[in-house]
Amino acid sequence: ALSLYEKASEAFKATGDMENEALALGCKGQALLSMGKFAAAYTDLRGCLDLAGQFSSERHDRNGLLCEVHHALAQLCLRRKWYGVAWDHAVSAYELALEHPTARARGFAERAVAEVLTTAGAQPFDRRFVDDPDVYYQAASSAFKDVHAEGEIARTLFMQALSMSRRGRKMA
Repeated sequence: ALSLYEKASEAFKATGDMENEALALGCKGQALLSMGKFAAAYTDLRGCLDLAGQFSSERHDRNGLLCEVHHALAQLCLRRKWYGVAWDHAVSAYELALEHPTARARGFAERAVAEVLTTAGAQPFDRRFVDDPDVYYQAASSAFKDVHAEGEIARTLFMQALSMSRRGRKMA
Protein backbone atom coordinates (compact mmCIF):
# COMPACT_ATOMS: atom_id res chain seq x y z
CA ALA A 1 0.00 0.00 0.00
CA LEU A 2 2.85 2.38 0.81
CA SER A 3 4.36 2.08 -2.65
CA LEU A 4 0.95 2.70 -4.23
CA TYR A 5 0.43 5.83 -2.12
CA GLU A 6 3.94 6.99 -3.04
CA LYS A 7 3.36 6.40 -6.77
CA ALA A 8 0.00 8.13 -6.59
CA SER A 9 1.48 11.09 -4.76
CA GLU A 10 4.26 11.43 -7.34
CA ALA A 11 1.84 11.10 -10.27
CA PHE A 12 -0.52 13.71 -8.85
CA LYS A 13 2.38 16.04 -8.13
CA ALA A 14 3.64 15.67 -11.72
CA THR A 15 0.22 16.60 -13.09
CA GLY A 16 -0.30 19.47 -10.65
CA ASP A 17 -3.27 17.80 -8.93
CA MET A 18 -2.67 19.15 -5.42
CA GLU A 19 -5.95 17.86 -3.99
CA ASN A 20 -5.25 14.22 -4.84
CA GLU A 21 -1.57 14.60 -3.99
CA ALA A 22 -2.59 15.79 -0.52
CA LEU A 23 -5.01 12.88 -0.16
CA ALA A 24 -2.31 10.36 -1.17
CA LEU A 25 0.18 11.90 1.27
CA GLY A 26 -2.41 11.81 4.06
CA CYS A 27 -3.21 8.14 3.41
CA LYS A 28 0.48 7.24 3.23
CA GLY A 29 1.18 9.17 6.44
CA GLN A 30 -1.59 7.35 8.28
CA ALA A 31 -0.32 3.99 7.02
CA LEU A 32 3.18 4.84 8.22
CA LEU A 33 1.77 5.91 11.58
CA SER A 34 0.01 2.57 11.98
CA MET A 35 3.37 0.87 11.29
CA GLY A 36 5.12 2.94 13.97
CA LYS A 37 7.29 4.82 11.45
CA PHE A 38 6.78 8.15 13.17
CA ALA A 39 9.35 10.33 11.41
CA ALA A 40 8.20 9.34 7.92
CA ALA A 41 4.53 9.59 8.98
CA TYR A 42 5.10 13.07 10.35
CA THR A 43 6.75 14.20 7.11
CA ASP A 44 3.88 12.97 4.94
CA LEU A 45 1.14 14.19 7.26
CA ARG A 46 2.73 17.66 7.44
CA GLY A 47 3.05 17.63 3.65
CA CYS A 48 -0.65 16.83 3.39
CA LEU A 49 -1.51 19.67 5.78
CA ASP A 50 0.64 22.10 3.82
CA LEU A 51 -0.99 21.19 0.51
CA ALA A 52 -4.56 21.03 1.82
CA GLY A 53 -4.08 24.35 3.59
CA GLN A 54 -3.65 25.94 0.16
CA PHE A 55 -7.12 24.85 -1.00
CA SER A 56 -10.06 27.18 -0.77
CA SER A 57 -12.07 26.55 2.39
CA GLU A 58 -15.06 26.10 0.08
CA ARG A 59 -13.40 23.13 -1.63
CA HIS A 60 -15.26 19.86 -1.15
CA ASP A 61 -14.48 18.43 2.29
CA ARG A 62 -11.16 20.26 2.65
CA ASN A 63 -11.78 20.57 6.36
CA GLY A 64 -12.66 16.90 6.66
CA LEU A 65 -9.23 16.03 5.28
CA LEU A 66 -7.52 18.61 7.49
CA CYS A 67 -9.34 17.33 10.59
CA GLU A 68 -8.45 13.73 9.75
CA VAL A 69 -4.78 14.66 9.38
CA HIS A 70 -4.76 16.76 12.56
CA HIS A 71 -6.30 13.73 14.30
CA ALA A 72 -3.50 11.51 12.94
CA LEU A 73 -0.87 14.04 14.02
CA ALA A 74 -2.44 14.17 17.49
CA GLN A 75 -2.17 10.36 17.66
CA LEU A 76 1.46 10.50 16.56
CA CYS A 77 2.25 13.13 19.19
CA LEU A 78 0.49 11.11 21.89
CA ARG A 79 2.59 8.07 21.04
CA ARG A 80 5.71 10.23 21.36
CA LYS A 81 4.37 11.72 24.65
CA TRP A 82 4.29 15.23 23.18
CA TYR A 83 1.03 16.04 24.94
CA GLY A 84 1.06 19.79 24.37
CA VAL A 85 1.58 19.40 20.62
CA ALA A 86 -1.07 16.65 20.52
CA TRP A 87 -3.48 19.05 22.20
CA ASP A 88 -2.63 21.75 19.62
CA HIS A 89 -3.53 19.37 16.78
CA ALA A 90 -6.76 18.33 18.49
CA VAL A 91 -7.76 21.98 18.99
CA SER A 92 -6.86 22.81 15.38
CA ALA A 93 -9.14 20.01 14.19
CA TYR A 94 -11.89 21.16 16.56
CA GLU A 95 -11.70 24.76 15.39
CA LEU A 96 -11.74 23.73 11.72
CA ALA A 97 -14.79 21.57 12.37
CA LEU A 98 -16.57 24.52 13.98
CA GLU A 99 -15.58 26.89 11.18
CA HIS A 100 -16.96 24.75 8.34
CA PRO A 101 -18.93 21.93 9.94
CA THR A 102 -19.22 18.61 8.17
CA ALA A 103 -19.95 15.33 9.89
CA ARG A 104 -16.59 13.87 8.87
CA ALA A 105 -14.68 16.87 10.22
CA ARG A 106 -16.67 16.86 13.47
CA GLY A 107 -16.09 13.15 13.98
CA PHE A 108 -12.32 13.35 13.64
CA ALA A 109 -12.10 16.54 15.68
CA GLU A 110 -14.21 15.20 18.55
CA ARG A 111 -12.28 11.92 18.63
CA ALA A 112 -8.94 13.77 18.60
CA VAL A 113 -9.97 15.78 21.66
CA ALA A 114 -11.19 12.63 23.43
CA GLU A 115 -7.99 10.73 22.72
CA VAL A 116 -5.78 13.55 23.97
CA LEU A 117 -7.84 13.92 27.14
CA THR A 118 -7.62 10.17 27.74
CA THR A 119 -3.93 9.72 27.03
CA ALA A 120 -2.61 12.91 28.57
CA GLY A 121 -4.68 12.14 31.67
CA ALA A 122 -4.92 15.80 32.55
CA GLN A 123 -7.44 18.60 32.58
CA PRO A 124 -8.00 20.19 29.17
CA PHE A 125 -5.39 22.76 28.24
CA ASP A 126 -8.21 25.06 27.15
CA ARG A 127 -11.24 26.09 29.25
CA ARG A 128 -13.60 25.71 26.29
CA PHE A 129 -13.39 21.96 26.81
CA VAL A 130 -14.75 19.69 29.53
CA ASP A 131 -12.54 17.03 31.10
CA ASP A 132 -14.76 14.05 30.27
CA PRO A 133 -13.51 12.24 27.13
CA ASP A 134 -16.82 10.38 26.86
CA VAL A 135 -18.55 13.60 25.86
CA TYR A 136 -16.26 13.83 22.83
CA TYR A 137 -16.36 10.12 21.97
CA GLN A 138 -20.16 10.24 21.95
CA ALA A 139 -20.14 13.36 19.76
CA ALA A 140 -17.69 11.67 17.38
CA SER A 141 -19.87 8.56 17.12
CA SER A 142 -22.92 10.71 16.45
CA ALA A 143 -21.11 12.66 13.72
CA PHE A 144 -19.87 9.50 12.02
CA LYS A 145 -23.41 8.03 12.19
CA ASP A 146 -24.65 11.05 10.24
CA VAL A 147 -22.55 9.94 7.25
CA HIS A 148 -22.86 6.17 7.83
CA ALA A 149 -19.11 5.82 8.44
CA GLU A 150 -19.40 2.43 10.12
CA GLY A 151 -15.66 1.85 10.26
CA GLU A 152 -15.08 5.15 12.05
CA ILE A 153 -17.98 4.46 14.40
CA ALA A 154 -16.42 1.11 15.31
CA ARG A 155 -13.02 2.67 15.80
CA THR A 156 -14.50 5.41 17.98
CA LEU A 157 -16.35 2.89 20.14
CA PHE A 158 -13.17 0.83 20.47
CA MET A 159 -11.15 3.89 21.49
CA GLN A 160 -13.86 4.86 23.98
CA ALA A 161 -13.78 1.37 25.50
CA LEU A 162 -9.98 1.61 25.88
CA SER A 163 -10.39 5.06 27.41
CA MET A 164 -12.95 3.84 29.91
CA SER A 165 -10.72 0.92 30.85
CA ARG A 166 -7.77 3.25 31.45
CA ARG A 167 -9.97 5.41 33.63
CA GLY A 168 -11.32 2.43 35.60
CA ARG A 169 -14.84 2.84 34.23
CA LYS A 170 -17.12 0.16 32.83
CA MET A 171 -19.32 0.40 29.78
CA ALA A 172 -23.03 0.24 30.52
